[in-house]
Amino acid sequence: MNRIRPSLLLLPVLVALAVPPAHAQTDAQLWANLTLNWLKSDRLVYELDLEPKALLAAPKGEPDWRNLDVTPNIEFSPNGWLDLVGEVATGYTKQTDDLNSFEVSPRVGVRVHFLSRGVPTGLRTRERPPARRIVFRDLVRVESRNMFYTGAGRGSDSTVRFRNRLEFLVPLNKQKISEDGARYLLTDWEWYIP
Repeated sequence: MNRIRPSLLLLPVLVALAVPPAHAQTDAQLWANLTLNWLKSDRLVYELDLEPKALLAAPKGEPDWRNLDVTPNIEFSPNGWLDLVGEVATGYTKQTDDLNSFEVSPRVGVRVHFLSRGVPTGLRTRERPPARRIVFRDLVRVESRNMFYTGAGRGSDSTVRFRNRLEFLVPLNKQKISEDGARYLLTDWEWYIP
């Protein structure tokens, strides 16, 4: 059984401490993420993403907030270098004592694997392993973000926006991220238009 080395657990803490504090009013937020995947075939994956967030320490005079996002997702791989992605992000946010919001945001897009994935090996393997050690991919999506407000700010708001996220995955303890027991570092950068 593989065990996580204590040094790997301290890595995020050390990185956070190394970043100099901002001189503006700061807050403390706690975000968590749990992702469950069901590999239905070598080309089809279902995913459920749960993401609770909370403001632990608000700047003086600002209200605190809590949020829970639930996002079901489906991905289909027509070939080794492209995934078709569809998902619906839903979320509830307790914004203030007087205002709450509910979000429904359907998204469609494609993920391009620049370092293409290899062919599954073995009879029971459903996942397409990466062909190289470092995985570099780009997720391009269009979403319709729909916000519904309750309380003092009753009403709704809708926007359509383009999203582009570059993702880098590097295995830490195995040759490839698809190997059993692999731990990896994921970093991404995403921008939105508008």
